[in-house]
Amino acid sequence: RATEELADTLFNSKKITQKLSDFNFKKSDALVLQNYISLSLESLSNKKMLNPNEFKSRLASSKNFEQDIKIKNELRSIISRESSQIQKEELVVAINNIIYFASRYGNKTLINYTDCTNDSLDTYGIQYSVVQLKSSRTKKVFDEYVPSSPKNLKKYIAQRMQKLKWGKFDKSSSLIVLPFEEKSLALFLALAEYGTVEQKEFIKAVVELSTYNRGRIQLLDAKNRHKFWKVFSSDVTEDDIKGWTSTIEDTTSKIKKGNLSVEEAFYKVLKEKAQNNTFLLKQLDSLKSKRCFFK
Repeated sequence: RATEELADTLFNSKKITQKLSDFNFKKSDALVLQNYISLSLESLSNKKMLNPNEFKSRLASSKNFEQDIKIKNELRSIISRESSQIQKEELVVAINNIIYFASRYGNKTLINYTDCTNDSLDTYGIQYSVVQLKSSRTKKVFDEYVPSSPKNLKKYIAQRMQKLKWGKFDKSSSLIVLPFEEKSLALFLALAEYGTVEQKEFIKAVVELSTYNRGRIQLLDAKNRHKFWKVFSSDVTEDDIKGWTSTIEDTTSKIKKGNLSVEEAFYKVLKEKAQNNTFLLKQLDSLKSKRCFFK
């Protein structure tokens, strides 16, 4: 009997769900991950779903940015091995790499850190979750305006930042914007033009927060960094955005009153909003330790 490679297992939803269960993933978590894998492979296949051999060929021939080559080679090595010999840690690496690679080179995939979106998956060592946009406008703008290829994506971000006069996007920006976050930033920049009234109000608040002496806007500031441009890349609804706008406006007010960093002011605002609510205070502690908008 021919041996089955991990690539074959990954392309079979029942088999990958079973393999995850064998490694003691809870059924609900295994199903979520199976969906992430399917979405990522579909994205990398560019519409027509490839078979495992076609996928490996495409992976081998793809031209990649330097920082992604190690991830690609690691992925190619693992998925070519016999599925039955794969250890749990290796499967986790393969899944992380597939999701990451799809976000960089696939057809319209947004990802985020699991520790900020799915605590359950984070416990297994899964680093990324695939974001499924809830807002129909956000999804439409993402699909129509955010480029898929890293090269075009960088060009789009740089041009939009220059046009909006929100600072530069250059090599130094990579210290703030990680490669897999570039699509999130591009989405924020696209929504500045094509978003709903509520989305534009939130963007206006973030820009105000990023405005310094004499009206100079620096959306990506290494000295006082924030990543509130990632808010649209989480599972926010239209109603959530109004709450976010209020929080960002209050953060800006607090910065102006006291000599605080964006991060310090943001947590102070959330603490005031939480008052003595034990659940909200616990959520705040979790947000502080993960630094979701400040890493």
